[in-house]
Amino acid sequence: MSTQIALLVPRLGARAGVRLLGGALAVSWGALAASSPLAALGLAALVAVLVTSFLRPAAGAYLLVAVTPLVAGMNRGTAIPFLRPSEALTILIALPVIARRVAEMSATTEVRLRASPSLVAMVALMVTGSLLPLAWLFLRGQRLTQDNVLYSFQILKYLGVYLVVRAGIRTPSQVRRCLVACVAVGAIVAVIGILQALKAFGVPQLLASHWSVNGQADLLAINRASSTLSDSFSMADVMVFDLAIVAALMLRPGAHRLWLALAGLLFLAAGLASGELSGAIGLIVGVGAVGWLTGRMRRSAGVLAVACLVGLVALGPVIHQRLSPTSGTSFQSSWHSRVHNLETYVLPPLTTDFHYVLGVRPEARIPVVSGPDKGDVIYIESGYLWLLWVGGIPYLLAFLGFCWSNLGATRRLARRPDAIGAAATAGFAALAVEGVLMVLDPHLTLRGAGDLLFTLLALACARDRQPAPAKALPPAPVQPAAGMQPAAAAGAHQPV
Repeated sequence: MSTQIALLVPRLGARAGVRLLGGALAVSWGALAASSPLAALGLAALVAVLVTSFLRPAAGAYLLVAVTPLVAGMNRGTAIPFLRPSEALTILIALPVIARRVAEMSATTEVRLRASPSLVAMVALMVTGSLLPLAWLFLRGQRLTQDNVLYSFQILKYLGVYLVVRAGIRTPSQVRRCLVACVAVGAIVAVIGILQALKAFGVPQLLASHWSVNGQADLLAINRASSTLSDSFSMADVMVFDLAIVAALMLRPGAHRLWLALAGLLFLAAGLASGELSGAIGLIVGVGAVGWLTGRMRRSAGVLAVACLVGLVALGPVIHQRLSPTSGTSFQSSWHSRVHNLETYVLPPLTTDFHYVLGVRPEARIPVVSGPDKGDVIYIESGYLWLLWVGGIPYLLAFLGFCWSNLGATRRLARRPDAIGAAATAGFAALAVEGVLMVLDPHLTLRGAGDLLFTLLALACARDRQPAPAKALPPAPVQPAAGMQPAAAAGAHQPV
């Protein structure tokens, strides 16, 4: 009896402590709601996301996949100091999801850690693109600025997205839900982008409130769709990735092909509405990758040709704006300024004192302090030169290894007839697009596009992974009955 009481007291004490803590939190929240209802609502949402992500990691992954495209382009410091809402959301969901999986692993007697080549390549990309540039800057005695830290944080954030989706999504049905969420939210982003490009219903003015590019609201009214991603390059990439998801899902049994076909046309139109040449190139590469991987190259090319003709007719004002030689945003003026900036501001610092070996600095924008462009900010408009600028040759090699290992992995997994195979097909196409378009711009870290790329790679690696069962004790030896000899002993005297 005394032993039972001794065991019962700690339980009652723990329950009482939990109730006391819950009561204190409820009283505190009530006081906060009375003084600031908006802050109380935000706190309640924060607690709800944390608790839900811990109890249901898959729900946390769904939330991250569905919300990120809508907030990816929001300006830094809009809701949280120093962070973009998408970055804060990733951190908020990553902490409970990863904590839950670590707790599950620690509860088993046997922990199996398997580092796949794809994950190793991602870690190498993070080290060479985040940690190494900061360390090299510190060793050279350079001043570490806030921008340098924030730029280094980008690759680390994408690794967090990968880990959240990888830890939260485990079954083909969960993968399918994530892909459907990508298509549904992508359709919302596409509609907003098309209306923005056509300057309809006051959408550019609406986006200017929170989704302007570095506070430059005038960039939202130049017939180039950027939608909630705040970047026309990212808009084009996300639409191509979503189109690859649609094509991959249509090839799986049980697909709603009519709705998927309509979504595909919407993504194609929105990609053209971005008005970017890289978007057209990415579209060709993405469709070609899906067609080659699935053995339907001829059909894919025919569908793409017809759809592009329809899109060109529907989006005539956007195409005319980009082709007009008198427009400051035309292809001709854009490429002229691109070449000028690379030759004047990027290549000289990169080639001086062998800086291409370990990089110049993590910050990938160059403020102009003199000359005719004084006061402007130059961005590096070549992805592979950007790799050398940030992390030098190690970063470049890590990116090539990242593409090679994940292209091989997704190619093998694309043979699966389920949603995991669809995610692998779309991931293969997204990687092919990234590898080609990095010749033109740093597409790896485009907000929204980078999130979707790492999400697809994580979904392609989903398995029915369950915690390893506890190791069972070996069975006790069976004692022979009285008067009987063990089998081995009885057989020892028999002739062979």
